[in-house]
Amino acid sequence: MSTTTPVVVQIFGTVCLDKVRIIDEFPKVLGTFTTVSKEINTLGGEATNSFVILSDWIKELVNGKQQQQQLSLENVILISSPLVNDITGQLIKKRLESYPNKYLTIVEPSDDCILKITNTTDLYICNLKERTMFGIGFIEMDQYLYDNRDQFLKNIKFGPEYWISLDFNTPLISKVIMDKAIETKTNLYVMDQELFLNDSHHNQENIQEMNIVYQTSTDFFGNKGDRESILQSVRQWLDNGNQKHCFIIVTDSKNGYAIGGQLYNKEKKQKEFIQVQWRESITLDPSLVQDTTGAGDSFRAGFLYSFILNQSSLNDSLLFASISGAFNCRYLTGCDKHPTLQEINEKLNQLANNK
Repeated sequence: MSTTTPVVVQIFGTVCLDKVRIIDEFPKVLGTFTTVSKEINTLGGEATNSFVILSDWIKELVNGKQQQQQLSLENVILISSPLVNDITGQLIKKRLESYPNKYLTIVEPSDDCILKITNTTDLYICNLKERTMFGIGFIEMDQYLYDNRDQFLKNIKFGPEYWISLDFNTPLISKVIMDKAIETKTNLYVMDQELFLNDSHHNQENIQEMNIVYQTSTDFFGNKGDRESILQSVRQWLDNGNQKHCFIIVTDSKNGYAIGGQLYNKEKKQKEFIQVQWRESITLDPSLVQDTTGAGDSFRAGFLYSFILNQSSLNDSLLFASISGAFNCRYLTGCDKHPTLQEINEKLNQLANNK
């Protein structure tokens, strides 16, 4: 998958403030009380999580002078959902100051603006290490993005040498971006969104001459814990028209993940077929699991880093992504603390030595 042009990964989507609260258990009866034992306010949002993790890995490479190819922070760009110029928006802006390669749009609150506050998510994590989330401002954010789509599209680079990654919270503008990506053969990495690939206006040849990676989970796809039903769902999904030209990843937490489909080989100028199959996840001792928030975003960061930026093999990249997603569960929040390259490489070496 080598290319003479430096690959640029653009991560478009949600940037918000996560208010993480640790509780023993959720109230069993409405109207009752439970104690919050710990609270953390941190950067959140699918785009933020993947961008911060990727950028920190590149910083780790540069600072350690151990990079095998010339990766820099210019290889990864964050194109953020809009922030309102309020206390939360200013806090997020300040926390992102150390990451230079980003586009932040600051909106002034007004009576005639649909955006009133910056997106915020309350996350409650119980003793089972499962989270429940409550969000505010996300529907308005998506509508604002769509209404002002020309402004945001100017920040995106299109063309075969670029990748754009999209997440779940921006369905209106994401469809516009996907249409433009197919028109220009810009590679796509989409999480948890409908792809609309069977719309009649799409150029069929372009779809066959670009990469479309679709990552989702059993939160949206198939039945949790049922390997055969997940594999069957993947086969059915790939049998649906132009979706056969995609490469799909369906994660099922510690149970494993399904893959299959097609990836475009630029050197051979053709799609290569990957049989639908099951892969085992890298698992943690349950006592080490703190929080599953951002595990999918960390998996995405791992695949983007290994397969796209580092141009590793598919098998190596999936293993790297699996370790990244699993190890992220050792920490609270999606990106406040996350696995380092050193941790992941040590695990890779351990697995290689155990073969």
